[in-house]
Amino acid sequence: MKIEIVNDHNEAVYHWAKLEQWQNTLLHIDGHNDMSHKAKLLGKVSPTESMDEQWSVYSDNVLKISDFICSAVHYGIVNQVYWINPQVREGRDLVRYKELETKEDYEMVWWKNVDKRNRSIAPYDVLSLDGLKEIKSPWILDIDLDAFCCDKLVQSPSEYELMQGLTDFWELRLRATLENLMGLPAPEVVTVARSQGPLEEGKGLVWVPPSLVDKVQEMTVERLTKLYS
Repeated sequence: MKIEIVNDHNEAVYHWAKLEQWQNTLLHIDGHNDMSHKAKLLGKVSPTESMDEQWSVYSDNVLKISDFICSAVHYGIVNQVYWINPQVREGRDLVRYKELETKEDYEMVWWKNVDKRNRSIAPYDVLSLDGLKEIKSPWILDIDLDAFCCDKLVQSPSEYELMQGLTDFWELRLRATLENLMGLPAPEVVTVARSQGPLEEGKGLVWVPPSLVDKVQEMTVERLTKLYS
């Protein structure tokens, strides 16, 4: 089992696309659902680029942190999606998305059916964590570190220190969430997003405090390694 570390979450799609087997179940552990549609299409493969290079460019430079799952469903990498948000109700709910059918229009990927409560995402049901038993191989474990350590959008470096007192209990969230995965078969790959964003002129989408991100990553990888060793 490989653990792949990425910065922005959309970069995970590249590692999913490299799997030998597609049509995977995705377990998405994140402080955000990332299930928006309107993802840009992969486009035609350039004669000078391999498919590996094409997916790398598409994943890193075209997809967004809000729409990459929709794209993965559209191209057949993923066919089922579950989501746990440890920041809400201590992660006791499991969201299962349904009717995961897509369409192409205006050179973008859209959900054919959208949820009545949020018309930019696919319909879903809310289950207890017992629903994790539904997950069978092959499956992908995808984690954003903001699932454990995230409180608000940080817009400038001067705000980083203000986050220090707002990130208590992240270790408890991490430990409790991964304990819920015991008993599942090993995933095909684990992707872990640091969510540090590109900082330009002191601004950027930073979801995990930079002062803590290395520590959160280290503990996450350590516990995942023990879980699947």
